[in-house]
Amino acid sequence: AKSVSSPPRALPSKAGPAAAVAGAGSSGRPKWEDDERVHECGACRAAFSLFRRKHHCRGCGRIFCDACSRIKVRLPPSFGYAGEERVC
Repeated sequence: AKSVSSPPRALPSKAGPAAAVAGAGSSGRPKWEDDERVHECGACRAAFSLFRRKHHCRGCGRIFCDACSRIKVRLPPSFGYAGEERVC
């Protein structure tokens, strides 16, 4: 069976480029939250553990659990990523 891939999704409005660029570093990417300071998901507030891992949203830089950051989109070229990346 032939697999048909869907076109890349646009960046979600809640983590839009303007919000991300506001905290952007020199590369145009958003500044990432410090792993050591974050102990729960930024969306659902579930505590991180050995089994619930931290994931940085490539669109806004905040930290989320897997369930809250499963969307993958193509980000603006200024972010420096070639393919689709995990976002919240």
